[in-house]
Amino acid sequence: MKDALFIADNGNNKSRMCAGYCYDWNVKKGRGEWDIIIGDFRAKWNLANDDVFAINPNSFDEIGCIHTVQGMEFNYVGVIIGKDLVYRDGTVCTDQAAISRDDNSSGIRTCRDHALADRLIRNTYKVLLTRGLKGCYVYCEDEALRDYIRSFFPVKTEQPAKEKPDNLIYLPVVGEIAAGHEHFMEEEIITQIGVEPHEINSREPGKYFFLKVSGNSMIGANVEDGDAVLIRRMSNPRGDIKDGDVVACLVHGDRATLKTLYREPDGIRLHPENPEYEDIFVPFEDFFVGEARIIGKMIDVWSMD
Repeated sequence: MKDALFIADNGNNKSRMCAGYCYDWNVKKGRGEWDIIIGDFRAKWNLANDDVFAINPNSFDEIGCIHTVQGMEFNYVGVIIGKDLVYRDGTVCTDQAAISRDDNSSGIRTCRDHALADRLIRNTYKVLLTRGLKGCYVYCEDEALRDYIRSFFPVKTEQPAKEKPDNLIYLPVVGEIAAGHEHFMEEEIITQIGVEPHEINSREPGKYFFLKVSGNSMIGANVEDGDAVLIRRMSNPRGDIKDGDVVACLVHGDRATLKTLYREPDGIRLHPENPEYEDIFVPFEDFFVGEARIIGKMIDVWSMD
C-alpha cells in the first residue's frame, strides 16, 4: 500500500497514510522504536509534527490519526484498518477491545455504551477513508475483511497466480514510464516481481519498485519497450546520483521519463540512449519549485516476456 501511495503521489507531497486507534504510542512512551508493526512494515505515529503533518515532506513515512487528517483533503490517502474492524459471519463488526491502551482522546476504549463505541469506530474509518480526492488505498489487518472488501473490486490478472517461493521479496510493477515520449504515469499496480534478497537492500524493500517501460529511447542502455526497470528511490539525489546514471525523473510535476542524467551548470540534461530522440533539459529552478523531481536510479532491467 505504501509503495502504491508513493507512486500515485508522483512527488507532489499531497498524499499520506493514516490509521485508526488500534496502535500503541510506543515511541512517545519510550517502549520501542516503532508504533505500528505489521509483518515487515514499520512506522511511527506522527506525534511531533501534528500541526504540519499534511505539508511536512518528511511526514510521508509517518502515520496520521483522525485528529491530524480530519478537515484535510489529500490527493491520495492510504488507510490502515486495524483489528477494531473485522468481518465475521457475513457482517462487518467492530471490536472495542482492540483499541490501544494509549488512546485517551477518542473515548472509544473507556466507553460503556457498546453501541456508541461501535458508531465511533465506524465513523473514524469513514473520516479516514474519505480524505483522498483522487483515490484511496486500504490495508486491512483482518484477513476476512480484506477479502470481503476485495470482492467489490475485481482484480485484473494476466495469468494464473503461482505459488511464491518463501525466499523472494516481491516488489510492485507500477504503471508505465515513458522511455520515448513523456506521458502520465498510470497509478495501477500491474503485477509483482520476486527478487532475491541479495539483489536489493533487503532491510529497506520499500525503497524499491519496478516501472514498466514504454518506448525505445533507451535501447542503447539495453532497455527495451515493455521491460520492467528496477528503481531505487533516492533520499538525497544530489549525493546518491552521478553523471551517467539512468534515472526515473518526474518532469513538470506529474510526468515521468527514463533517461541518462548529466549535470550542467544551470540544470540537468536528460539524455536518451537513442539518436532518434533529443535531450531534455530541466533547469534547477524546476526542481526547486516542484516542477521536476528525480524519483530514483535504475538498478537493473527485467524482461516482462
